[in-house]
Amino acid sequence: MRTSSGISGTPQRNISDEITVLGTISEGRFFRVLKARRSTKYITLKAPVRPDAMSMEILRREYELGQSLSHPCIVSTLGFEEYSPAGPAILLEYIEGKTLEEYMSGHPTASATDRVLDDIIDGVDYLHHRGVLHNDLKPDNIIVTPGGAARIIDLGLSVSDDSIYKGCLGGSEGFSAPEIMQGRGPSGASSDIYSLGLLMQLLTAGKYRKITAHCCRQDPSERYQNIPALRRALALRRHLPVATAVVVFAIFVLTMVVPQKVEETVAGYAHESLKDRLEKEMSIFFLPVRDSMLVQPDFVSASAIKGGYLLHYIHFRGSLPQEQRLACEEIFAAHTAVLDSILLSLPDAPGNRTK
Repeated sequence: MRTSSGISGTPQRNISDEITVLGTISEGRFFRVLKARRSTKYITLKAPVRPDAMSMEILRREYELGQSLSHPCIVSTLGFEEYSPAGPAILLEYIEGKTLEEYMSGHPTASATDRVLDDIIDGVDYLHHRGVLHNDLKPDNIIVTPGGAARIIDLGLSVSDDSIYKGCLGGSEGFSAPEIMQGRGPSGASSDIYSLGLLMQLLTAGKYRKITAHCCRQDPSERYQNIPALRRALALRRHLPVATAVVVFAIFVLTMVVPQKVEETVAGYAHESLKDRLEKEMSIFFLPVRDSMLVQPDFVSASAIKGGYLLHYIHFRGSLPQEQRLACEEIFAAHTAVLDSILLSLPDAPGNRTK
């Protein structure tokens, strides 16, 4: 029985008889991607158009990198076969779906594109945590499944911290960062973030214009430097309308609901202590303010919202009998401690500012 050396040099069973090529998915200058069947499952083969030394080196390096990864948003690498029907090839899972550009031609909803964007970011975040830069994020390298999930494919230009290969063979015009296209190689996570910004533009049609502009700065040092920073910016942008609505609601509660509750008889709270009753009443305007502060982008914005809480408190305390105000002040002290903690956690809070 004929055997192949595989990627490690250890003899392996030849499985070429089990693989049937069903058609071509794509073909480029150096590699072709084929749909195939192995036993009862569909798989994908990635093989060089011409198995020269450079193409084989890229293929083997991609296999070594891919087989160490496992994430639902990254294509799975199944093996390497020296003697497949297409010649030396990486065996990959087959992903049914459309490229990102094909998917967008169907005019998906905003919520659907946000889910796709989150999947792409999750996949890139995983790669970066594993010390891997994808280096070629573009619409052709994103597959969206019929269920609306995104999968990142093609690690052919990727580089990793634990690989002896640290260079860059090039990128894709229109989506790769300028430092890559100029032959200087990736500048770190910010190079992938540049490409993510362009994918975001395609997905959201200007919905996150300021964020995409920040991603796509020409100078790598002026972009988001990591995925968590990009995630925070997206979270703030997505929640800002909600935060605004929360503040409006808090004002409504102050002017309409709080006076009504103060006028309720103490008999309605006979089973509760005075402090418990007051804490429930104060939470009506404290909780919306707290939640709104949590999604503010900076110290100044959050401080302004905290100021609104102080106005609510002054109005509420003034409506209470003298004998209830001491308990009210104790609750106020606990609430302001929480709000101050939120303020101090913001990057531009006094004491947190970086040069």
